[in-house]
Amino acid sequence: MGVRRPGGYGRSSQKGSSSGFQQAGAVTICVHVCYGWRVMIDAILSQDVQRVRAALAGCRDINAKTTGMGGTILMYAAIYGSSEIVNALLDAGADIHATDENGKSALLHAFTSRRWDRNKIIEVLIKRGADVMVRDRGVARFGSGVGMTRPGESVLRKVRKELAGLDPVRSSSSYRELKEIEVLLVNRGVVE
Repeated sequence: MGVRRPGGYGRSSQKGSSSGFQQAGAVTICVHVCYGWRVMIDAILSQDVQRVRAALAGCRDINAKTTGMGGTILMYAAIYGSSEIVNALLDAGADIHATDENGKSALLHAFTSRRWDRNKIIEVLIKRGADVMVRDRGVARFGSGVGMTRPGESVLRKVRKELAGLDPVRSSSSYRELKEIEVLLVNRGVVE
């Protein structure tokens, strides 16, 4: 049994495995494709941009996907990282348009983050060219209507749904950030 890390990533304590894969919970990571992946995940969790840049030196394929759900390091950073880390990964060539097996891009993963600068990450991804028309194909399997909406609705609908749930006075900074994201989306022609 391996050491459990947030997000299901970890390091196997099994000896004698030469397959190149490390098992942690339900997620298997190919460490030969991205040697610095575990180091990078630790750096992302500690919010250390310099350690992320150092880990990039040992990464042969920044866009490598995990087996299982097919996530990338950019998707992980969109959930657990910071806007500076997301920018560093994009500067290093991370594919902003990559999707996992449920059709979720880094942008859609950012909406699941509960980090204090989540809205900044969303804004960075949109400004850097994330596909704002992408939909989460996996949502419909769980009975949510979001996955069954017309293309282009999903990201704007998520923003407007969150805006509706915020008090503009008590949550002024979050409200303002989400309004700025809404304006970005509308200016890019996204409609409901």
